[in-house]
Amino acid sequence: MEDPVGRSLADCDVLVGMHPDQATEPIIDAALALGKSFAVVPCCVFPDLFPDRQTPEGTPVRNYMELMAGQSRLTPGCPRLVSAIEAEI
Repeated sequence: MEDPVGRSLADCDVLVGMHPDQATEPIIDAALALGKSFAVVPCCVFPDLFPDRQTPEGTPVRNYMELMAGQSRLTPGCPRLVSAIEAEI
């Protein structure tokens, strides 16, 4: 990768997204493609912007818990931490 962003991605050890909004999946996709570790803390679901997001059951993602389940579907076997806040949702 010749551009500065590409070099930074190639040189980093982990990709992190804190409240990444629409960048959640691209962060995961980039980390998987580059063989990097990653951590994302998604917040907003954006169901109207991402009508194709699905839960493991194949239904549209409409809330945070469904978003997390859908993210887990993208990365089977990936560790997932459940926050105290998430446990209350």
